[in-house]
Amino acid sequence: MHKTAIQVLAVRKLLAMLSARRSLRMCRSVGRRRAPKLTQQMKSLSLDCQDMPPRINQSTRSPLRSKLAPRDYRKPGTNGSSDFSDVDRSCSPIVKSRRSSSSALHAGGHIVIHEYTPSNGSPLILGEKVHVVDNGDPDWLHGFRLSDRTEHMITFPATCVAQMMAGEQAMRIQQNVFVAEQKLRMYRDQIVFVQPDSLVEGKVTVRTEHNALASCPLSYLAMI
Repeated sequence: MHKTAIQVLAVRKLLAMLSARRSLRMCRSVGRRRAPKLTQQMKSLSLDCQDMPPRINQSTRSPLRSKLAPRDYRKPGTNGSSDFSDVDRSCSPIVKSRRSSSSALHAGGHIVIHEYTPSNGSPLILGEKVHVVDNGDPDWLHGFRLSDRTEHMITFPATCVAQMMAGEQAMRIQQNVFVAEQKLRMYRDQIVFVQPDSLVEGKVTVRTEHNALASCPLSYLAMI
């Protein structure tokens, strides 16, 4: 009877040990469980999506940026000094001052022949040089003084200035002159334009604001 009880206890211990081992194996199998196998539909989806877009690196330049990136061009014989790139030359705006553009338009410049006080500036003085900007209006002109470094634009009548041609010298008449041959009268303080290389026997050829040519004694003229 006592021996039978011992055998029963031994069997129970053995069963308990087997149960514990089984539980341990189940826990390990759960921890090592593989991911479920892909079905045929999932495999097809995976194959369709396997070509992923390339990863964008910060060092990768866009095509536009690479085209606009300035390159270093160097001129031979300049001791390594670099010149402007083609992009800099093509993108840089060509800035011309209004003074240079008007000089190209009227190479001789304009001279004030009648004083005038514009509403947006100081008076135009007789004999003062101005640069005219052609605005298409035959009666009113826009321009700025040659002596004005700020190039302040002023508006004035077209009759108060006259264009001086290349080689001419603007001078002021000191006393009235009458040319009988041409029936032309020139008045004191009138601005005329002496023609180059026209001095003959104390007289020079002058051009008036109306483009009339006449002979005038040099002693009647004064520089302005």
